[in-house]
Amino acid sequence: MNYLTLLVRLSSNDGFEYLGLDVSCWFAILGAAGLFWGLITVGIAYNRGYGDEQGKWFLVGFVLGLIGVIIAASTAPRNSQGVTNVPTVNTIPKDNSNVGAASPEIENLERLKKYKELLDMGAITQEEFELKKNEILKIK
Repeated sequence: MNYLTLLVRLSSNDGFEYLGLDVSCWFAILGAAGLFWGLITVGIAYNRGYGDEQGKWFLVGFVLGLIGVIIAASTAPRNSQGVTNVPTVNTIPKDNSNVGAASPEIENLERLKKYKELLDMGAITQEEFELKKNEILKIK
């Protein structure tokens, strides 16, 4: 017996069978599955603003099944005017004057934090820390 005769065999009435089911049963099963996936895909596409293209989306879902549903769910949504709403990211700052420069207050806080760490490690005394703190905060 070859592989083909294991999978498909002729029944007594000369009709093809596979796994004990007649070909017409398989067409019904595949058709019902295609109808299911097609309708699910149309529903998703409709909710994303593609209501005017229902036939196309039904065909995608009918033929591709779950993959068609994933494709419909991953499309960019459209508004009522048919414009795709793709979020854009502005990567160029509008004001380039302060790019990479920290404010003086932040720099002073960083310096004060470093002196506090030195105090906690015992590298400087409390008096030295107070002098630097007053100098940074401009306290007289």
